[in-house]
Amino acid sequence: MEAKHLSVSYFAPARTDLAATAEVVHRTRTTTTTEVVVKDTQGNTVARGQVTSRIFH
Repeated sequence: MEAKHLSVSYFAPARTDLAATAEVVHRTRTTTTTEVVVKDTQGNTVARGQVTSRIFH
């Protein structure tokens, strides 16, 4: 895969351990769009990102 587009928004500084979850929100035969949410140990969202990737067959 190759990242075609990457966008990240930072909402707060990270002061604890972090956990990220990712979900593919759109997929075609040649691309995927994935949303990623990063939260701290208190459950606060510290960053959110979106990446569009190209799939090579």
